[in-house]
Amino acid sequence: MKTILHRQQSGGVSFERVSDTFLSIVTGAGYGGTPDEIAEQSRRFGLPDDDGKAPYSKDFTDRWAYHMANGDMTSEQVYSLVSERAKAYHGYTESLLVNNVDLESYLIATDYDRDLLRFDDLKDNIPYMELDS
Repeated sequence: MKTILHRQQSGGVSFERVSDTFLSIVTGAGYGGTPDEIAEQSRRFGLPDDDGKAPYSKDFTDRWAYHMANGDMTSEQVYSLVSERAKAYHGYTESLLVNNVDLESYLIATDYDRDLLRFDDLKDNIPYMELDS
């Protein structure tokens, strides 16, 4: 498994993990759906939030709905799509894909209810993959 580290606009770090279920849907055959159902899912995904902001482009919601219905993505494409979604919604400035076995290298300290992570982009010290958006 892998974890996506996101650099927040404030300089802080957030992390995100993709569930095995989601990964199996979009790397497999998807959940199915007619073209009309896929178009409706895309439309719903693109609706504005309570604050009136629609964080996702039509292109993004179309791609998201298509791949949920039809799958056929590589795991790298899935992580990139999830990262793109997080950047659009939360305004993250960068993302790194980290193997979970390497995640400890990013750990600064453990607080009572959370781990404190650093966003380390030193390519020579820690293996990671840059995510395209």
